Amino acid sequence: MENIDDMITVHDGDFNIILANKAAQEKLGLPSLDNVKAKCFRYFHGKDHPPDGCPSCKCIITGVTAKFEMFEPHLNMPISIKAIPRFNDNGQFIGMIHIVKELPGENSVA
Repeated sequence: MENIDDMITVHDGDFNIILANKAAQEKLGLPSLDNVKAKCFRYFHGKDHPPDGCPSCKCIITGVTAKFEMFEPHLNMPISIKAIPRFNDNGQFIGMIHIVKELPGENSVA
């Protein structure tokens, strides 16, 4: 996972990033995740709450993988996101895996 350029984060059911690969740590400026509550919406969107209409949040409700593209102003880049729900052995939602790829575009940071 450390050799992958895409930002990969694992979230709990309360929007906390609990694991992140090196690309995500660097691009998002994540603190050490030991005993820290790093809310995904703060680092991905620069907000104090999930953004309205967040497609990743929809996978929490539907339990279905969500894929979408958008320009994220906070990161100043066009991105492709795949949000994969995580379930425990009893089938209860416990979080998601979030894979974010920077897309080529004129607003990308070089």
